[in-house]
Amino acid sequence: MPLVDFRDVHGHEAEHYLRPAERGAFTALCLTCGSTMAERLTFGGGLLWAEEGRPRVIENLGHDPVVVRSAREHERAMKTAGVTWSTKGRGAKGQWV
Repeated sequence: MPLVDFRDVHGHEAEHYLRPAERGAFTALCLTCGSTMAERLTFGGGLLWAEEGRPRVIENLGHDPVVVRSAREHERAMKTAGVTWSTKGRGAKGQWV
């Protein structure tokens, strides 16, 4: 699931993991002021979230949300939940990229 950036009129920012089908129907609310947030147009540059060291909440690995702080923790959480990546990885045979 892609990570989508949101911002409200007061400049507060938030990130949410959204399925492609949710992108047009999801309404993000600011946790600080309660106003609705608009999706920001972003262009994947910069560091990956795991390289930044910031914790992320992953909500689709079980009944309870899981907090991960690195790619290794994410892989462990996926293994514990019994899931795997849906692609073979960049450059693998059969991949577009």
